[in-house]
Amino acid sequence: MKKTALLLVLLLAVCAVFAMEVILNDGRQYKGAMLSSQENRLIIQDEGIVIQIPAEQIKAVLDNGNDVTEEILKRASQGQGTDIHYIEDDDFFISEVPLEKNPSMQVKTAKMINPPTQESKQQAQFILTGDGSQLWTKEYYMTKVANVEALKPEMVVVCFEGKSDTGILSPPLNEDEKRNGVWFMARIADISNAKEGYIRLSNDAKVALENIRVITK
Repeated sequence: MKKTALLLVLLLAVCAVFAMEVILNDGRQYKGAMLSSQENRLIIQDEGIVIQIPAEQIKAVLDNGNDVTEEILKRASQGQGTDIHYIEDDDFFISEVPLEKNPSMQVKTAKMINPPTQESKQQAQFILTGDGSQLWTKEYYMTKVANVEALKPEMVVVCFEGKSDTGILSPPLNEDEKRNGVWFMARIADISNAKEGYIRLSNDAKVALENIRVITK
């Protein structure tokens, strides 16, 4: 039990990837690396194929013979630690190209499947949290909710394209919007309206202060 608890703690803390045996209610079995357990589903990689299994189809989950079904299904129902934008601890924002001098570019939320290597030319492999498609890219970013007092012109930020009657872009209202809505990356152009609750970006968008994320790595 101590070993199982330790593995689960590591999974929660750093989203560690380790082998699992998953047995479904219909008798099918999968063995592979566990990538994530969230949104009432288990995501594993079996011989290079990413498989998303709804929690209600799972009969048992074994880790080296230890039954961890209860703990894994509980984690799947609760999800990872999330912030006010419903971004989870292991969520990345990715794109196929860098921002460079563009006024803005669209980015998508994703989970890392395989880390960058010399063989992959420093590209990492991701599964998009919206549609489940996969992508190799060098352009991936971890973020956090911005400290408003630290915002400065030319700082690169990530924001959600949430509509409002005022024309000021607002943050996602729920998990579904976070996964399937539009996120974009841009630079801060003007912070003079911060006292009014918004700033202007390089793509001329007005963005609410609570809708701003900054890159951590």
